[in-house]
Amino acid sequence: MKPLLLLVFPFLFAIALGSLSMADEAEFSFDDLDSEPARPVVKERPSSHLKFFGKVSVSTEFSPYDRKEVTTNSEFKQQHFLVFLSAQTDPKTRFMGEIVSETFYFVSHQFHSNWGLEFGKIIVPYGETDQYHHIYGGNVNFNGSGIMYPNVWAEKGFNFKYKGSSYEGDIYMVSGVTSLNGSNEPELNLPSDDSQQGGGLRFTYLMNHRSKMRASYYYTEWRPNSDLHSYGLDASYSLNLQSNWVTTVDLKAGVSLVDILDTDTSNFQKQGDYFQAKLNGLNKKSLRLRYGTYDNDSRLVDQNDKKTWSLAYIQRVRSLRFMLEHQWNLEAEDEEDNDILRFMASADF
Repeated sequence: MKPLLLLVFPFLFAIALGSLSMADEAEFSFDDLDSEPARPVVKERPSSHLKFFGKVSVSTEFSPYDRKEVTTNSEFKQQHFLVFLSAQTDPKTRFMGEIVSETFYFVSHQFHSNWGLEFGKIIVPYGETDQYHHIYGGNVNFNGSGIMYPNVWAEKGFNFKYKGSSYEGDIYMVSGVTSLNGSNEPELNLPSDDSQQGGGLRFTYLMNHRSKMRASYYYTEWRPNSDLHSYGLDASYSLNLQSNWVTTVDLKAGVSLVDILDTDTSNFQKQGDYFQAKLNGLNKKSLRLRYGTYDNDSRLVDQNDKKTWSLAYIQRVRSLRFMLEHQWNLEAEDEEDNDILRFMASADF
């Protein structure tokens, strides 16, 4: 039986459409990406509502290898080339998207000060999404398709958002997990082919301006009559120190469990977690420590089960960002000599 949220979503959508005419224009407010107050569209040229910004980065990575391996372990990589477009179409409606690779893009509309709707290729509101990347397992995995989930998990669909003074909520329907591996079992870290639908809920509790907790749930049928349930719990806390060396300490932690049912053999789980501590110092210097574990299949222990540590020094110079990072990758079985030393330069524009 499908979860109730997949049945009530069309009903919520109908209610939202009926409320469009009742929206109060004075209650609109921009989110964090916009710094100017809303003004009537008729008094401005359309171009004044367009904003372009982006990110480009290049890194060089060094990893041990021997003569039997392809010698591509020390090379330059372009990790990001992202161009974003933000367009305010009217005081309550906005488009936001990454327009080069179409990583994500969506239209958002505020019905009133608390309720809104997003539709398009939306960021799936599961877990911690403030930085777009999921780090369940301990790192982003720049050189692959993500560890537990896609590096940027975005799918076509709808999301109803509620934002109050101390809590936020999301209820969404998106394209579900469809990729299968050689054992005919679901691969969560690959994008959907849009042939299946899924949905979920996320509840965010804002304890104060420095800390929050998020509980997430996601459901889909990864093939007909085969269910997949995903549960997540994430928390973050920011501590103000204002010492001679460190100004703030940002702490994050999270865990996610995926229950995969009705396979050709037996049910199993995937699990990932992470902990991150970031010390922000004077002169835009930061030191970041990450740790995480990933269990790919609860039925066995193999090379896909990992623990990861990383330590990074980050220096910002105006719009530039430089990072020197060492990442230790520890496989549960058949340990590989695949640790990485990475230097990355990036620019925001």
